[in-house]
Amino acid sequence: MPVAIEPEIDVSFVHGFHDHVAVDINDEHPALWSLTPDGEETHSYHFPFTPSDFESLPYPLLGEMPRTKNELKRRPRYGFTGLAKLKDRLLAGSWNGIYSLNSSTKKVESFLSNRYSCYMHRFCADEQRIIFAMPFMDMVVIMSHAGEIIDRFMIDQSLRILRDIPDDEIDWRFADKPWSGPTGLFHINHVQTIGQDIYLTSRNLGALIVIRPGEDHASLRTLNYKTPTCVHDGDFVDGKFYLTSIDGKILVASKPQGFDPKLFRYDLQVECIRLDEVENNWCRGIEVTSKYIYTTIDGRYDSDLSFGLLKLDREYKLIDQHRFKWSNVGNVDDIRYVTGFDIVAQDHANAP
Repeated sequence: MPVAIEPEIDVSFVHGFHDHVAVDINDEHPALWSLTPDGEETHSYHFPFTPSDFESLPYPLLGEMPRTKNELKRRPRYGFTGLAKLKDRLLAGSWNGIYSLNSSTKKVESFLSNRYSCYMHRFCADEQRIIFAMPFMDMVVIMSHAGEIIDRFMIDQSLRILRDIPDDEIDWRFADKPWSGPTGLFHINHVQTIGQDIYLTSRNLGALIVIRPGEDHASLRTLNYKTPTCVHDGDFVDGKFYLTSIDGKILVASKPQGFDPKLFRYDLQVECIRLDEVENNWCRGIEVTSKYIYTTIDGRYDSDLSFGLLKLDREYKLIDQHRFKWSNVGNVDDIRYVTGFDIVAQDHANAP
């Protein structure tokens, strides 16, 4: 039975081709799944991966043209990663840029890209800026909606904020990821602002990193787990952090009540929601609305070429799921995996 959608949900996803499959810059590739009360639709887009690809993009490019002639040695994934809703626009991240889409038609209005816009996961945006991270460099980048770099800094092992960036002229869009899995000291997956502070999830630490404007050190919000986890994406609603763990769990973290701070050092207590009703080999992307929690499940390399959109109530009871199947949009012999990545809803719980 399909998920009841009210009023609209957009789900980004990525996929990886087999090495022997020829891919043309003129081809469009599925990247966005839109669900409404009237049905569902999949949207496809062009993705540049070589420096010359940027010259033939059918979209206006804002930011920087490639600063190198080097090409990636390994083929990256195609599709959209993080999503951010901003009035009449939907911003969608990719391997090397952010697509500005008309939120109604899902048509591309512009493509934002600069030398730092590489391997983005979930990012955040307001009217003045877009904030994203380069996970393998532990770097946070703030850019304008014209693709211009406003600020960028790295976080070192002692949580210092470093703005003296070595090799600052590297065009990271064409730097190969050294291996599969988490890279960097922290592997930052999710970026969100709460007030003036920037919150980052660290997959390697299993904690939140907090950047406060004007300070030269970051700080940690630690999470007290009762089970092994692998924190990835997040949402902050009604004083609680809703986080995904990519081994099939949702983590709800908040300040514990009724303990003596003189006896225990404590920050955030975690309630672990195991998604036992489904094949729990992945859990990525989360959106909390006024009534429901949505996340995606499945989609690892060793699973079938599909993923699920789960709908839970605010008491964490699984209500329903809807399946995205690659066989409905493309040739199943061409790809190695398809994975849901991020979710935005028109009725987000913190929407103005």
